[in-house]
Amino acid sequence: MDEVLHDLSQRWERARRAACRAVLADSTGDETHDDLVARALAADPEATCRGVFDNSLKLATGFARHYGTELPLDALPEALGALGVPCLLGRYTRVDDEPALRLERDGCAARALGPLACDFYREAIAGLVLGLTGGVLHARHACAGKAGDRCVDALFLDPESDLRFGPIPDEMKPVLEGVAKLARTFNARADVAFVGFSEGVLYYRERAAEPGTISVRSLVERGVRRRYPDLPLREISPRSVLTG
Repeated sequence: MDEVLHDLSQRWERARRAACRAVLADSTGDETHDDLVARALAADPEATCRGVFDNSLKLATGFARHYGTELPLDALPEALGALGVPCLLGRYTRVDDEPALRLERDGCAARALGPLACDFYREAIAGLVLGLTGGVLHARHACAGKAGDRCVDALFLDPESDLRFGPIPDEMKPVLEGVAKLARTFNARADVAFVGFSEGVLYYRERAAEPGTISVRSLVERGVRRRYPDLPLREISPRSVLTG
């Protein structure tokens, strides 16, 4: 098994390097891994992160197919910890309420490359885990490279799991409840739910009770920013392909 994981580790590094080189026309291939990551993220962070997810997923799917097996959730701590990526080293614990794992660590060497490098590894890990397991999902709740005091990742099976997002800090909840109440006062048919807080971003969902309901999105975001002026918000309701 050690040999197999060592081979996967080397192949994964090549896949990550290839994603970086794809956005660097002048890459020679002789750069160190960290130099490539830093240069690619400076050139085109979105394409680099998208590419490393795709490359990692393709590699891991082929790896699982070659060996005729997909890794179960319980095998991930040992397997991922052997791949030589700092983000995957830490304390893995089982989640009580569902088949899931939580990974916690104090931060890692990757953050020296800046917060975009944390995004790069997050996407690489998400693609690799999905491909190796055939269904386990990865989410990052907290990131020491983005002003957090630690890193927290979740590995889970249910696409609708609460683990898609980190928990909302207790001190924020009364403010958010007040904002949601104000939105309902403005439009009783609107349903606003704050669903989680991940990597310093507050996620919420605005669900209209029926077509034509007036959006309270701007009201919600103004209400939150009165108390937290620098807090990034992201609305995650699905959008119709015919919208606009």
